[in-house]
Amino acid sequence: PKFKLDDQSAITPELANKALFGEQLETNPGQLTAFKGQLAIILAIAHSEFVLSLAAEKIVGRLAHNLHNLRSQAGPAIWKLLIPIAQQHPLQEYLLQDPFTKWSFEKPRGYSGDATLLDIYYQHSSANEIIDRATPLGKEIYAYTSNAASSVAGRERRDILAQYVDRVCSEKHAAEILSIACGHLRESEKSEALARGDLKRWVALDQDPQSIVTVMQNNPADIVKPIQGSVRGLLRRSYNLGSFDLVYASGLFD
Repeated sequence: PKFKLDDQSAITPELANKALFGEQLETNPGQLTAFKGQLAIILAIAHSEFVLSLAAEKIVGRLAHNLHNLRSQAGPAIWKLLIPIAQQHPLQEYLLQDPFTKWSFEKPRGYSGDATLLDIYYQHSSANEIIDRATPLGKEIYAYTSNAASSVAGRERRDILAQYVDRVCSEKHAAEILSIACGHLRESEKSEALARGDLKRWVALDQDPQSIVTVMQNNPADIVKPIQGSVRGLLRRSYNLGSFDLVYASGLFD
């Protein structure tokens, strides 16, 4: 990334590993061997189904279900050891054709859940170029992953945030809103109050300067006020932001 992460406002791979796994736990060699065998079978079946050109939706849905069950049974210590085995399997040749999976895996902006990833599963027009570059198989997988329950929930959350903003603006004249870890602030595109200009200001705070530029380019400058800053800076009261009628944090882990 072209900016320094503070390991507080963005979920880096290192921070995620520490939170999920902590210190390396002891593993039973016999159990590890057994789970490696189960993983090999799960991946081999999915790989053979891709080779046979079966429906991508069914392959990925079944694969996700099987891996979820395996993770639950294996526990964090063994799962941590299984991850690199899965990532090196030839199956990745197929899965990484999906732009959603590819962006998640590669983390081009240096951290998980960046604003472009959200745009990809929002099915936002700004992500069209990324989707268009995908292979036919990649687009087929994306049709499934972008409409999986978690993706649908993400889009609904964006709409619910816009509804909260609109409700506050209907109850309070010249309302002031603060969005923490705002990303591209796509909920602003769904806000009727913003479209009418029925609020005083909407402060959008994010650590990623690229996200701040996008917010600036896509919203009315007289109302939406992007600020580059972090959760750590916010907790330290490093910014003179004033007071608000609604404050929300919609980062994926907040």
